Amino acid sequence: MAVNYSETFPGLGAGVIASQSLDRYYQELAAQNLTELPTPNTERERVERRQFADAPNWGAVDRGFYERHTHDVTAAKIIGHYAKGLFNTHPSMANRVSPDYREAFWAGLEISGHDGRPVLPWPTGIRGRGELWQWGPRGTTDTLVAAQPEDGTYVFAVEKFHPVTRAGKLALMGGFIEVEKGEGVMDAHVRESFEESAETINLRRAEGVALTDGVPIANRSMTDNAWKTSHGALFVVGSEAMTAAGTSTDGELEDEVDTRFGWHRLDDRLYERLAKSPQRKVLLDAAIELELISVGEAA
Repeated sequence: MAVNYSETFPGLGAGVIASQSLDRYYQELAAQNLTELPTPNTERERVERRQFADAPNWGAVDRGFYERHTHDVTAAKIIGHYAKGLFNTHPSMANRVSPDYREAFWAGLEISGHDGRPVLPWPTGIRGRGELWQWGPRGTTDTLVAAQPEDGTYVFAVEKFHPVTRAGKLALMGGFIEVEKGEGVMDAHVRESFEESAETINLRRAEGVALTDGVPIANRSMTDNAWKTSHGALFVVGSEAMTAAGTSTDGELEDEVDTRFGWHRLDDRLYERLAKSPQRKVLLDAAIELELISVGEAA
């Protein structure tokens, strides 16, 4: 039986495409034991989980560590964003949430009665804000950029190399939606693609088709009260854009990752590499099922 995901996860939004891939995703997520997600395996992840779970005030957090390992967020910025209703948690009062933020971004979400926090429908066994700092969903983007010359569909992908093992991991472009700066979903697709392609992919005038809207990402950063959601979109560009290729560096300090980006023909082999991430698989499958792109046979 197909899952009615609008009821299973309220607040996904009217833009969600009712594709078979989303039905499968929510069936698989409902069947997965999220209490068995991988535990943090580095000292950085362990410290983040411990410090940012339910810190009663800013003084309980290692300020220097936090500032080194977050997306350019400091106590003063959080307070300023909170005052504008753009960042949901006040740093010195961890349980206080901006009413404006609650109304704007939590509409339709299940809220627990005893503490007023959003609740993920699928329990992980870990409470608190985790390493995301905010309560509730934190939006991210997965951006599928495709071109369709005569010999098939090509997609733009980035390959990130581990700084020590040099193992490569192929992915689509994307990142956090900067709601604290008033950024919308499509704005984030455009900005992240421009940044991650070293300014060679500019989607400002391209037409994007939203295919997934708020798919929860099941990984070790997920808690019962804080989680990432993926907003996936397809952008089809002209073949003249297929000259873009190169390398860049993603990250800060010791976390820097060398990245190689460029165009790849979408065949069975490339699909399997990209679809290892569940939220990217949903996006790819939705685009394929709606016949917006097609997968060719590997050479």
